[in-house]
Amino acid sequence: MSTDSDSQVKILRSREELEPLLSAWADVTIHPQAHPEFFFRLCDADPVILKPYVPVELNPDGSIRGMIASRLEYSELIRRGRYLPIPRPKVRIVVAPAEGITGTDPAASAPKLLQALLEDMDSGNFDALELPFLPLDDPIRGSLIDHSDDRYAKAKPITVTRWYLEVAETFDAQLKQLGKSTRGTLRNNLNRFRREFEGRFEIRHFDSTSDLEELLTQSESIAAKSYHRRLGCGFSLSDRTRSNYEAEYAMGATWSKVLMIDDEPAAFLHASRWNNRLFGTYMAFRQGITNLPLGTILIFEALRELCEEGSITNWDFGPGEADYKSRICSRRVEEDQRLIFA
Repeated sequence: MSTDSDSQVKILRSREELEPLLSAWADVTIHPQAHPEFFFRLCDADPVILKPYVPVELNPDGSIRGMIASRLEYSELIRRGRYLPIPRPKVRIVVAPAEGITGTDPAASAPKLLQALLEDMDSGNFDALELPFLPLDDPIRGSLIDHSDDRYAKAKPITVTRWYLEVAETFDAQLKQLGKSTRGTLRNNLNRFRREFEGRFEIRHFDSTSDLEELLTQSESIAAKSYHRRLGCGFSLSDRTRSNYEAEYAMGATWSKVLMIDDEPAAFLHASRWNNRLFGTYMAFRQGITNLPLGTILIFEALRELCEEGSITNWDFGPGEADYKSRICSRRVEEDQRLIFA
């Protein structure tokens, strides 16, 4: 076990500085978006990202006691945790991804990592620091509130609800987790869908052995005819989006379902598969095909397969209020995020 006296903290600002730590970094990664493969592909593809900005505390043996997998951006300050973001002025901001505070002892290390970033911000090197959402009972959050610079505790938190679904051993057991009314409505919709489109639909699975370009092309064709596109949000095949999917593909984390009706893409469901967990429910569907809820139907047809497969135990549906999440998820966790200004 490392102690404060025999460990060191430094901020690494280039791929060359981080290169010797890539293996150790990958070993402590919890969320795919905090993985070094994802991190560097995003840095290379997104023009608003200026460079890595990763505070690291090393143990004497060179392993990572704590780190924040953050990057420096020159971008609009966005108030996150809302369905539609609200644009703000452009600033130099250090951004940490989901579960980006990690290591062998991240709770003990977090105050020192934060202090290093705050001192750098006070020196005029950037304007704001966006830390990741943390559960209210997370030891990392508790350590930051109790033992770090009081600017963290005083920062006004953005509070969200994160939703989780525990994958059952059988599909019948999965449905029994639902409320009686929701279960009845869902069974009816699944049966109606199969009757309405009997012999006309298939669900294609895409993983890191599939054709990624086909997945992205089909997803764009669906998104182009979805209500999300009319609202100016949702899936869009930008350079940043492509880099995200390419990184997950290279990591072996690709997990997507595409619903085909009459040999045409009708709906998609994207998540990331990592360490026997799924992260995210990125969905869209073409309007005008049916009055049935294609998004919910695709989720449960995917769950039917997951129950049969048996390797995925937990599905993180992500933060944010949505009616379908509250109806079908197993549990909810309250989280908050802090934004600190120079």
